[in-house]
Amino acid sequence: MKDELGDKKILFICDNPPHWLHESYAKSINADFFVYPTKDHKESLKTIVKIPKDYDIYLTEGFFNYISLLKAIGCLKKHVIIINIFSDPRLFQLYTDKKFNIKKAELQKYPFIQKQIVKRNLKKLDGAICISELSSWLFRKFNKKNHILVIPAFVSDKRYMTLQKNIPRLSSHNILFIGHGPDWHYKGIDLMINSFIKIKKLFPDAKLFILGEWIIKEEWLSDGVFFEGFQDIKPYLKKCSLSLHLGRGEGFGINVLETMLSGIPTIVSNYTGAEQAIRKVGEELVTPLNEKIIVDRVLGYFNSNIKKKKLLSKKSRSVAREFQKNKILKIFRKKFNKLIIDIERERK
Repeated sequence: MKDELGDKKILFICDNPPHWLHESYAKSINADFFVYPTKDHKESLKTIVKIPKDYDIYLTEGFFNYISLLKAIGCLKKHVIIINIFSDPRLFQLYTDKKFNIKKAELQKYPFIQKQIVKRNLKKLDGAICISELSSWLFRKFNKKNHILVIPAFVSDKRYMTLQKNIPRLSSHNILFIGHGPDWHYKGIDLMINSFIKIKKLFPDAKLFILGEWIIKEEWLSDGVFFEGFQDIKPYLKKCSLSLHLGRGEGFGINVLETMLSGIPTIVSNYTGAEQAIRKVGEELVTPLNEKIIVDRVLGYFNSNIKKKKLLSKKSRSVAREFQKNKILKIFRKKFNKLIIDIERERK
């Protein structure tokens, strides 16, 4: 990237392990990696001093609070650039003032002091990488002036070819959800199950398959709901006709792209980042976070004829093919270069 970014050194500060999508972004711009070894706050504070101080650009996977602190106390270069990748529910949690407590597995009010610190540091960012228009919109609620790079997710090379070969059973009334816990609120598990219970009354043969690791609540155990844990998704892609993803602040939802590429029409909430892709398939596949409307959307799909379902299946695949790794990373490199140029131009 020297031909575009000059001799600027880029450090990617990430989780252990980093999210594979963010890792791909960072590698595409030849960033060096600093893996944060722990999420324990006390240990994290000790680790701050180990972060290399001689980089020009710090790209973070949620660790911008620490880098902002280092900059504030004068440990970094004077004109250092700090950019964070936003793909988690943090912005939505700030916006709604609700945060999921992982230890208690419950929703709680966002801690006031923590909220103020995060909001202050959001304003100190030089730029943001948002993986959807939704994330960009949420970021603007807390930082109205700084530069944003919007870049979507993509399907990994490993899955791309396999998913394209899938033939879904569009005549079935089986619904698929792919996602991992424990944050059930973020993934909309409660809303999905409550909606499904009503759908089941009208389509007794309907089944809801939930893939991923979850701490299962007793009230979620209902006829036709199957928590399958970590499984190979291929058998489920073959027997389902619809996928449902009711995210509350879901940055994008890579699994949405996967179900689309496999030919399964997917209904998403308007607070799921992938809705920008789903709208290209059909506006009726995007729903507000309203149980009645969700049920109506699913019933509308189930009641449609096979010709309509095949058309939606074909369009889903076609749209998902736009999200290829090489194509997205090429766009990312170009946009990242422009982001840095714009930030530096504004400083002059």
